Amino acid sequence: MDSGSVVEEKFELEKPEVLEKKRRREDVKKEREKVRKFGARDFEILRTVARLRYVTSRELRNVFFPYEDAGRKRLKVLSGQDLIRPHRKGLPLYLNYTVWRITTRGIRELAHAFPDEGVLDTMAARAGENSLREFEHREKISEVYFDLIADKSISVIRQKANQFWWQPDGETILRYEYLGKLHRIIPDVTATSRVKNVRLFVELDRSTKDLARIEANLREYRKYLEHVYPQVFKDRKAPALVYIVRSAGRKESIERVAAKVGFGRLPLTVIVQGREKEWLENTLLDVSRIVLPLEEEEM
Repeated sequence: MDSGSVVEEKFELEKPEVLEKKRRREDVKKEREKVRKFGARDFEILRTVARLRYVTSRELRNVFFPYEDAGRKRLKVLSGQDLIRPHRKGLPLYLNYTVWRITTRGIRELAHAFPDEGVLDTMAARAGENSLREFEHREKISEVYFDLIADKSISVIRQKANQFWWQPDGETILRYEYLGKLHRIIPDVTATSRVKNVRLFVELDRSTKDLARIEANLREYRKYLEHVYPQVFKDRKAPALVYIVRSAGRKESIERVAAKVGFGRLPLTVIVQGREKEWLENTLLDVSRIVLPLEEEEM
């Protein structure tokens, strides 16, 4: 190589665009090193925020931290790394608490940690636009998830969460056409087991819908599950509809309506709130696969 070639190569390396690319690679490497210092709990927090879309500091502290101060400090670290971000759109002013949503960077790190989680880059943008006006209903739905995964051990929490997929309100839209009219159903939750042959469409009943609306909803689900579901969901997971209700009286009423619309041929379970944890655990999880830690872990 002659001296002219050396000078030319050096000039190429010192070009502004080359130096900028090098700087960006180094920045990415540094950021990746920071993320590598995060533990299993941090990634489980990211997965939880992604699955539920919006989670309060209180909810995260109650499940993932033994002390309030520890939770507050760790969430500040995750926020400082731009993995989660506060969200208040649609919240009443009198509610003085923090709701977290995942960021684009948080989704990338989550996809790296859990490649089969199925998170989308557009999720962060959608989460930033949505309103929290029905925050009470959202918290009740989140409570179902937290009850299902809760444990003193992060290892057990992760093992439980690994056994199912969870899509919240708005993520699954069941569409079909009947008599020339387009219909769509939006379950409060779609929970799919990864260890059993089942997919649950969950409706959290607020006792605010009259039984006529419940009947219409059940009829739509019946048509979809009988005629459309096998064409859309090719994994052959058996579908089931789950209603979680507030009282035994409401349970009996919905079961009578279900019998009236001919839902007896399809799997329907109506559960009174407070009893859903055991049922969901038995239906979605295989607890025999969960390995308990040899020593008590620090949360």
